[in-house]
Amino acid sequence: MSNDLFTPALTQLAEDEVLLRDSVAEFADAQIRPHVREMEEHAKLPKELIAQLFDLGVMGIEIPEQYGG
Repeated sequence: MSNDLFTPALTQLAEDEVLLRDSVAEFADAQIRPHVREMEEHAKLPKELIAQLFDLGVMGIEIPEQYGG
């Protein structure tokens, strides 16, 4: 069987997907986990955390300029 015909299983992540998964997990553990209780109690995400999520490339919410976006 030729390697050209080999398609990896859908459950196998590509290298870039593994890097994204690992960086998001590391970020969540270091930056989000310590503040979960406070965020839950106040039902708010800190602006700094939102900015960091955008910088990480995992946030894609668009907010109209009239609301500060």
